Amino acid sequence: MLTSNKMSQVPPNIQLQLLKTYTDIEEKNAKNWKSKWGWILGEYKDLKNRLKQRTDVSEVMEKAPITDPRKILPVPKSVNHEYGWVCSKPEFCLQIYGPDVPNRRIPEKYCW
Repeated sequence: MLTSNKMSQVPPNIQLQLLKTYTDIEEKNAKNWKSKWGWILGEYKDLKNRLKQRTDVSEVMEKAPITDPRKILPVPKSVNHEYGWVCSKPEFCLQIYGPDVPNRRIPEKYCW
């Protein structure tokens, strides 16, 4: 493919012809894709069905219900209701450890 510097040297009618040729090639390849590579879709569908059958039978893949013990009350009717009211609750605090936790260094055996 021509770069932008070389493309500026090509006359506009040739640029248009190149664009048409590239577009025709893309359309032809899109039409022929299913006949050449359509078998991959069948393989993928079979694999998906086999995995679904195994996960339905598997004891490891049991789905446990997810419950969130935190509780959010409705937004308070105040001027400051847009921010800060959830952060004031300790269960929603993002700073779990606080500022007084020392920074840990990487052990020297990892050569950092």
